[in-house]
Amino acid sequence: MIDAETLKRVLDRAGHRVTAPRLRVIEALAGAADHFSSEDLRLAVPGVGRATIFRTLNLLLELDIICQIVIDDGTFAYRVSAEGHHHHLICRDCAEVTDFHVEELEDLLQRLQLQNTFQMESHRLEVYGRCARCVKKSRKQGPEARPKR
Repeated sequence: MIDAETLKRVLDRAGHRVTAPRLRVIEALAGAADHFSSEDLRLAVPGVGRATIFRTLNLLLELDIICQIVIDDGTFAYRVSAEGHHHHLICRDCAEVTDFHVEELEDLLQRLQLQNTFQMESHRLEVYGRCARCVKKSRKQGPEARPKR
């Protein structure tokens, strides 16, 4: 996890001002759960406008401080990301998010660019399923234990 002071230093080094509202967002973000939504942040920083929250999230995305996750229902969540580029395994039952990086996937993407004369600007991969804990839990409780969507 990353603390608010580290986030402030990263923003300062990148030439971005740390205003009082932005600082409140950063402090809330540093204390947030594993993944959080923009609404979670809005509730954590009453009085800070939605525009400030979204501008701060977009800035942190650009600086690779956080990453955006597409949850199975199509909503976005965010999480602090100190690892650089990676992908996500997302449990449909408990919503646990696990980061992963596979070098062969990056090699495949490079080949796709070359073969198709295509300049990739970004990509994202989320894999949805059930984590080991939820699989084990459903085996113990039977098929009716799996949450309905």
